[in-house]
Amino acid sequence: MSSHGTPSNPGSEPLYQWLAAYDASVDDAAELCGPILDELLTGSLKQPAPRAELLDLLRLLEELLADPGTMACAMLFIGVQHGETAQEWRSKLPGETHRQLQELLRLKQFESENLGAGTERSAEGLRRLLLALVRDVRVVLI
Repeated sequence: MSSHGTPSNPGSEPLYQWLAAYDASVDDAAELCGPILDELLTGSLKQPAPRAELLDLLRLLEELLADPGTMACAMLFIGVQHGETAQEWRSKLPGETHRQLQELLRLKQFESENLGAGTERSAEGLRRLLLALVRDVRVVLI
């Protein structure tokens, strides 16, 4: 994709349409989110399933009025779930977005280590636990 307009990856059009609409409603959102989306679509998000997963998450976060940093973090989180490494993004992200991504990945690791298939926890108990573990509540949304 060049300049966030012409998808280079078949099937990526809905994500670029979402980005254009989001950028129109939130000034300069494409400055942060566009390059991330471009790179992910040529890497870990080449397949339709991760792209659909990302689009669903972005639409949900948009309904919750998430800021561009949170959207960028969500993009990278889905990317990491599908093969990206968080470390390669360190120098490409603003400090706040990188910190948010690190907290989110820490939560995901905690979840995988402590919430096995046989573990039964109430949704409210889990929510309280998550809120206690993170400093930035926006990562709980993702």
